[in-house]
Amino acid sequence: MSERIEVLSREELLLQTLTDLIRSVVATGTANYNPVIAEVYAEFTRELMVGQAEVALGLAYPESLLRQAGDAIERRVQERLGEIRFNLSRYKEGVAKALKVPAKEVLDLQEDLKQARRQGDIPMYGPNEYGEHTPFWISEVGLKRSEIQALVALPDDRQCYLDFGQIAEYCTLRGEWFPFELIVQDSSIGELVFVVDQNGSIQIHTDNFPAEALNRVRNILRYIAGKIYVEPVSDDSEWVDM
Repeated sequence: MSERIEVLSREELLLQTLTDLIRSVVATGTANYNPVIAEVYAEFTRELMVGQAEVALGLAYPESLLRQAGDAIERRVQERLGEIRFNLSRYKEGVAKALKVPAKEVLDLQEDLKQARRQGDIPMYGPNEYGEHTPFWISEVGLKRSEIQALVALPDDRQCYLDFGQIAEYCTLRGEWFPFELIVQDSSIGELVFVVDQNGSIQIHTDNFPAEALNRVRNILRYIAGKIYVEPVSDDSEWVDM
């Protein structure tokens, strides 16, 4: 495994999985309905629905949300497939029927979430932080008037990598693949476990942390994120095997 690993969003992982499945099916010449493609297509639709509902412009009905998600999947899959042609219509129709109720629930939940943020019940995302290599942000998980249950760092939308070599002297890396754990031995708090996922998120549970400890953990998370998020390199020779 390389110390430098590309950050992939869940959308990107689902898109790669779906296009790889389609290429495999086309290569074998199978025309039958593929339940694995249907499952990945449905999961991809759910993921896109959540993101679209956060904007919710002109998406007052579940059908609109599902249609926009389906159109986006078809467009993005076809861009990846290039000259390969594959008809996703039957998968799109089946998923639209199966996810009509969940689509309505997503719209309702997003509206409740927006209302809670307007009222100050849920904290907004924190401002961008600027690390040594690329920007990121840190958010708090939990109701604003209650205790903070977790802290999460994420890189901004630009392409970046996780470079574990940058923090090798500061903490211990545990795990063979995602989710990794970064173990920090802090003199005042003790052992802290930060979980790193493939979408680039670095999170730590902070239940029952007093204010002083929470601020210290936030600063540690800020330090780790500022080091570990790096921009792409053009020369593959810079990659180091672990």
